[in-house]
Amino acid sequence: MYLLFREKTLFTLRGMFQSPGSFLIVNAVVVLLIVGYFLSIKKTPTTSLNFKKKADASSEAMDLDDKTQSIMLNVFFNYNGHTFDAYEVLGVPAGSNLSEIKNAYQKTLTAHDDSTKPFYKAAYDAILKSQKS
Repeated sequence: MYLLFREKTLFTLRGMFQSPGSFLIVNAVVVLLIVGYFLSIKKTPTTSLNFKKKADASSEAMDLDDKTQSIMLNVFFNYNGHTFDAYEVLGVPAGSNLSEIKNAYQKTLTAHDDSTKPFYKAAYDAILKSQKS
């Protein structure tokens, strides 16, 4: 590509980058333009997270007292060195009754291969063990 200058001499872009100094100057100008563009973009204000508890009546009503204990519904079991949630494995909500768990266990046994049956049996046994205690 040819450019025409004031002295009416022809100049190619290829000749412009023959000296390393001009190459560095052009790259520096490009970098400064890019940096200037990003600095000129309007910044949105950042939000700060407030981790301090507010002492009002609504938050006190939602907090658990020391006397009240929460009940954990999930049952976890170990199989081949990994921990799994038994309810999630069988596809039932945590805290389901025994008949729903039994139906889900039978469905998973019929839908999956024989190689995965010990895994589902371990999940079913973990739920039965937790419900007996």
